Amino acid sequence: MKKRSMKLKALVALTVPVFGMSPVLAEDTVLGDVVVYTASGRAQSIADVQAAVQVVGERDLQAYTGTSVTEALKLAVGVDARPNGANSTVTMRGLSSSATLLLVDGQRRTSKYGSRNLNLFAVEDVERIEIVRGPMSALYGADASGGVVNVITRKPALGSGPGGRVASTWGRSAHGQRETAITGASVEYGGDVSAHRVSVEHRDRGLFRYDRDSPTADLNRIDERYYAYDGYARVGSDHRINWRIEHLDQNDTGPGLLAAAPPSRPVAVPFDAYERERRDFVQLGYQGLVAGGVLDVDLSRGHSDAKTTRAYPTIETTDFVQHQATARYTRSWGAHTLVLGAGSSRDELDVSLNSRNATRVNDHLLLQDEWVIAGDWRALLGVRHDRFDDFGSTTNPRLSVSWQPGPWSVRLGYGEAFRAPSVLEQYSRFVRGGRSLIVGNPDLKPEQNRSWEIAFGYAGARLRAELVAYDSRVSDLITTVRKPRESGDPAAITVRSVYTNVSDARVRGAELSLAWQLDARWFLQGGWEYIDARDASSDERLRDRSRQIARLGVRYDAGRLSADVQARYHFDYYNSDPNDRSTDAPAFNSNFGATDLKLSYRVTEALTAAIGVDNVFNTRAPSNYGSATEPAARFAYVSGRYVF
Repeated sequence: MKKRSMKLKALVALTVPVFGMSPVLAEDTVLGDVVVYTASGRAQSIADVQAAVQVVGERDLQAYTGTSVTEALKLAVGVDARPNGANSTVTMRGLSSSATLLLVDGQRRTSKYGSRNLNLFAVEDVERIEIVRGPMSALYGADASGGVVNVITRKPALGSGPGGRVASTWGRSAHGQRETAITGASVEYGGDVSAHRVSVEHRDRGLFRYDRDSPTADLNRIDERYYAYDGYARVGSDHRINWRIEHLDQNDTGPGLLAAAPPSRPVAVPFDAYERERRDFVQLGYQGLVAGGVLDVDLSRGHSDAKTTRAYPTIETTDFVQHQATARYTRSWGAHTLVLGAGSSRDELDVSLNSRNATRVNDHLLLQDEWVIAGDWRALLGVRHDRFDDFGSTTNPRLSVSWQPGPWSVRLGYGEAFRAPSVLEQYSRFVRGGRSLIVGNPDLKPEQNRSWEIAFGYAGARLRAELVAYDSRVSDLITTVRKPRESGDPAAITVRSVYTNVSDARVRGAELSLAWQLDARWFLQGGWEYIDARDASSDERLRDRSRQIARLGVRYDAGRLSADVQARYHFDYYNSDPNDRSTDAPAFNSNFGATDLKLSYRVTEALTAAIGVDNVFNTRAPSNYGSATEPAARFAYVSGRYVF
């Protein structure tokens, strides 16, 4: 019986990320023993993780408005998350957004243009978000050069019986703009052998204009619907099968204006702009005890069919099909815990603005060993080999050694990562804003990242703190470079940008994170980061990055009443004004930030009501920040949540 109990505990540990168990498992500490999966490919206490990790849990999510998943990363240290209406960008440690791998339950998702967009996921479906900073290609392969963001969805529990929840948010920005109505609901049933959950969400948001007389909008209208079904079944005592089905229907619209191009078009012409996408995703998984270890297998298929008017009058289309198959086997031998993995993915991408269709096949093998050396000393050694049918092969190692005497810890780590150029960066040719031409480069080489980091931490019953310093050397950095017009360019074009491998870049920085339970009612979390990102040859700062970012969250929980104040401020953000179309547009520094407030009251055990204001001081992003970021102005809202 004891042996059977140990087996079941091993299976439960494996399925923490799959079946949505609470990330806070220990009740004898105020902060709790947070369990994460993403950092090592298996469930383990955050105190034992050999990486810089942060978890946005259930209570953290409740502090936000709920307008997008991206907004839940506002207090994530080392992450610059920008929700821009229908789209979003997420960068980590001063690298590009393409160097951040976005996952949902450990799997990638398709999106228009072959890109990634965290805004196009249902907030209602999120249980928690796991964030791992630093190069993770040794575990996750391409696109994990800066780190990984893994969204863990809600799952039904065996034996829970019937249940569900309904949540709604209504609000608007200053001057009656950006009228918002968001409603999400779910029903679930947990039986003795199987469990099921169905969820829906509708997101409806109005236009926003800084200049209310402008013929175009800074943020377009959002009309998005999300549907998901999760289920799993226990097969015997040691095996489980799970499945997930998703559907997204995006139909975002707004007023467009086609720039004048004399003599054929002497004046600007208005048109109806839109972003449309239908995305389907199906996943089948297996978890079980096999030969003394735990086997985890996932098979999935994703498909996006999208149309946009970004280059009107040309309608740009995307047809993106992605197949993924992964298997991991975890087993402990004495002081060693080994993870063996293999998998294959196939991307079939047809984007109308590209000069050719593209199919990319990526096969991989990985091996990871977590070793308890002696006493307080631990080590992690990992390596992954990837083979691309269009780029050849690459092998990326990861090494970390830690010393954990009591609540203190010291960790030294090294990792290598790579980012293959996207199909868009290779073969595209498209116009933005009527005057900017972006051109792909089929001769691009993959980016390579070699990174060191050292971390000092403390994890007590009421206080957790960590200071991390890192040094990343990036070779063949992929970016757009402004170049003069060429004879074949459209007449209205004033700026020509070409995707290029520039000389090496060096990104150095420091991250300080803090979580402090002051007493039974007050909780404080915050972070500060410093980023020095430079071109290694010219020593010039890389653009579109802040030198420093400071974050602070104050939480008050007293019985039925709770309050959250959250602030994030950028210092020395370095970029040029996007409205300056010259090839030598100067970059300059700017400072900006926003503070949010939310008050919640638990009316009954099942019903909670809240009011809040985002961007309390009605600040506006500076001119060099580019497109408008949510919330673009002060946004007031009310919300309610009913759990049954």
